[in-house]
Amino acid sequence: MKLNIPWIKWALVTGVLVAAFVLFKFFNLSSYISLNTVQTHEEALRRWIAHYYIYSVFVFCALTTLAVTASLPIVWPLAVIGGYLFGWFAGALYTDIGITLGVVGAYLIIKHITGHNRNSKYTAQLNARRALVEKYGSLALLALQLSCVVPLFVINLTAVATRQSIWAVVWTTMIGSLPMIIAAAVVGFNLSTTTQVAALAPVVVTFLHNLWSHNIAHV
Repeated sequence: MKLNIPWIKWALVTGVLVAAFVLFKFFNLSSYISLNTVQTHEEALRRWIAHYYIYSVFVFCALTTLAVTASLPIVWPLAVIGGYLFGWFAGALYTDIGITLGVVGAYLIIKHITGHNRNSKYTAQLNARRALVEKYGSLALLALQLSCVVPLFVINLTAVATRQSIWAVVWTTMIGSLPMIIAAAVVGFNLSTTTQVAALAPVVVTFLHNLWSHNIAHV
């Protein structure tokens, strides 16, 4: 009996991603990755960052990377937390690195599963965006990133379907994600320095969370 290797690849990767998402929801991990939790343990976190700065940056980038790769709805709240803990500039930089690595990881997974097949059933529903990217190349990918309304997973599918290079995915993600990342990091930084604005924290984080969740719902 001949095994259908591409189907097995798809099933394994999908199973891992679904398991990660289910565990995230089942254990309510979003309650631990929140600005309220960070504020509660702020003193300990800042001491830890001061003593283990490089390691803390690595952990933050790794968490952001995994969140993007698995399409977990915590990326923009993480950007706020990054600005809160590291400052708006460093927080935005580390979040951008994490998001870019996560997008590249997801891109490679999708490319590996679909085998660069332009007629794959997983990319067949992307005709409009695919035509746009085929016409304008990586600039169209950049426009999709800047829109902040197209899920990263969908952008990755489009990139694979149109045979965009990994370099195109990297630079369009790094630049295209920056406006939203900087906005979130600035909010986090302001919340860490202005007590009057602290009351807005739940509203801001909820808005960013809902934005990401809305994107995921349309995948």
